[in-house]
Amino acid sequence: MLFRPFNRFLIAIFLLTGVLIIFCSAGNNDSGCKQFKNGNFTFHLRTKQGDVFFFIHRQDSIQIERDKISGYHSTLSVRWIGDCKYETKLIEGTFPFPDSIQRIRKNIPLETEILKWTKNYYIFKSQRANSPALIDTMWVDKEPANK
Repeated sequence: MLFRPFNRFLIAIFLLTGVLIIFCSAGNNDSGCKQFKNGNFTFHLRTKQGDVFFFIHRQDSIQIERDKISGYHSTLSVRWIGDCKYETKLIEGTFPFPDSIQRIRKNIPLETEILKWTKNYYIFKSQRANSPALIDTMWVDKEPANK
């Protein structure tokens, strides 16, 4: 009789732990990244020269990025290397980068990993080879007329 309340307490702790594990892992399992393989996104890049806003359209293995102010654009190939990780390489672009930067963008993939997400955005980490990593936010663009 003395152990019955203790047994109930243990059962309650195990059940609560199981519910917490399910609840905490439900929002960020790897399959959730698949929702970002196709769609329209907005990215706000803060630089020393000022802020740049990009519209991004991703469809299958192609991604088109356009600077919302200047109109410069890039077309990139996209290769998913995991549910939450993909690589991009430049196919062609109108951004006025030096030839050396264009060659790097064409030959060395930019690897991006989706770290966390909601239905409205995802937080990513991008890095090309041994360059410094960028951790930032990509917003889901719900108004595709902004293209």
